[in-house]
Amino acid sequence: GEGETDGTRQEQVRRLRVQQSGLQASKTTEELAGIAASLDDMLEEMVNNRVDSIDRRERIGTGVRDPLKQIVEEPLAKLRRQITEIEKSVSEPEKAKELTANAVNTAEDVLLRLTAVLDKMLDLESYNEILDMVRELIEDQQKLLEDTKSERKKKVLELFE
Repeated sequence: GEGETDGTRQEQVRRLRVQQSGLQASKTTEELAGIAASLDDMLEEMVNNRVDSIDRRERIGTGVRDPLKQIVEEPLAKLRRQITEIEKSVSEPEKAKELTANAVNTAEDVLLRLTAVLDKMLDLESYNEILDMVRELIEDQQKLLEDTKSERKKKVLELFE
């Protein structure tokens, strides 16, 4: 009857929503995996070009790249499996509700871990700025030294005039 088509329609809407979540999770997975791969390349470049300190490379590796890979391999992979399970159980509201609650917990875990990585990146960024400031101070110091030396040279030369 009439109620049945409404039920079917609601089910279809739910299924579509779940599928969209699945696509979003896949997209997020690909993007994070892509970022981790770029960081791999960047760290390799830094090693080859002997750029930057070992400490900083390690901080990027262990603080950013590795946790991103772990997010992809653990909670995100779990979330994608959970979404697939929800999709299969769309016609069983009680089961779907329980599975959805689990998926929400996993999604929150992903978010927490991503936030931790972001904090690490912000730390590295401020570390970058401090490095730049120190470099500028050193440059200013060297310039001052050179100016002082050339001034002294001038003074010495003036004595002989």
